[in-house]
Amino acid sequence: MVLSFNKPTLDTADTSKLEVSASDSAEVWERIIHVDTSGGAVTLTLPNAGEVEPGAIFLVDVHTVGNALTISGTGNTTKTDATLDAAGDSAMCVSDGGDWLILSDVA
Repeated sequence: MVLSFNKPTLDTADTSKLEVSASDSAEVWERIIHVDTSGGAVTLTLPNAGEVEPGAIFLVDVHTVGNALTISGTGNTTKTDATLDAAGDSAMCVSDGGDWLILSDVA
């Protein structure tokens, strides 16, 4: 017996990237978020941690020099808030199914 599998393909329409330059909320499918803070401080609100699967990872980075980016959760508390304020700063936000955890805050 020979088993064969179809190789999965990446559909570029499924890309889950969000670009923001003003305070905004991420949707559950927007998992890579690039933020431009050159026009002023930005607050990024993550979706309710209970609406995404436990272990869901959201990657957030500041890609311009400017003002601070504050990451906050929706619905449930954020175990660790993050404020990023320099180009290249990034955070990895993980849902535990009820709360957001900031596993890395790289400055």
